Amino acid sequence: LRNELPRPVARELTRARPLPGALDTEERDALLADLGARFGARQARRLWHVYGGFAAEVAKLAEAPELAAPVAAGRELLVAELVYALEAEWAVTLADVLQRRTMAGLAADFGLGVAAAAATTLVRLGAWDAPRAAEEVAAYRALAARQGAIGLKR
Repeated sequence: LRNELPRPVARELTRARPLPGALDTEERDALLADLGARFGARQARRLWHVYGGFAAEVAKLAEAPELAAPVAAGRELLVAELVYALEAEWAVTLADVLQRRTMAGLAADFGLGVAAAAATTLVRLGAWDAPRAAEEVAAYRALAARQGAIGLKR
């Protein structure tokens, strides 16, 4: 397969190249300190674990007060993360946002606790219209049902 790609690929490509978002210890500690001062230690750790060094980009978006707020009361997912998912990570669907970008869908409730609020927030931000948001929530609930998600009201 290596020889079928448009350009030669080194045998051990990732051995010498850090993964995207990787930081050395000093940079990581500085980022965690900055995030901790702004969002608290728990949120700082969560942002680091989800985004690595790219958490700094999410934090930059969160400098706008309306993007620094959580998507839903009592939840950790920030509005800035939704914006980042769409703008920087090219997320298209609610499943993509929650399952693969923000990782909110990997929680025990499959992200159902924030799904509707996330869709509503994307309407408020002008990314989606209300019918699209309703379709996305319905599709996400169907995905959750197929996966046997905990907390899904039947």
